[in-house]
Amino acid sequence: MSKVFPRPPFSRARTRGSRVPDISGDAAPQSGYSIFVGGTSPLTFGGTSAVAPLWAGLTALLVAALGRAVGDINAQL
Repeated sequence: MSKVFPRPPFSRARTRGSRVPDISGDAAPQSGYSIFVGGTSPLTFGGTSAVAPLWAGLTALLVAALGRAVGDINAQL
């Protein structure tokens, strides 16, 4: 739990269980995402720099499939 940011309204009703992220992605550099750079063999990257674009891309696909903006989808996830 953050000592800086308050719990968002959609998770305040939760009273049991561990406090874990609402969403996550594989951020380990060893098992992250294969990226081709300049036509070379793939390099594997991880970390926030890999996971943030992953969620942005998934959200873009969701918007395209629905044909409308989804806004803040944290509560729905």
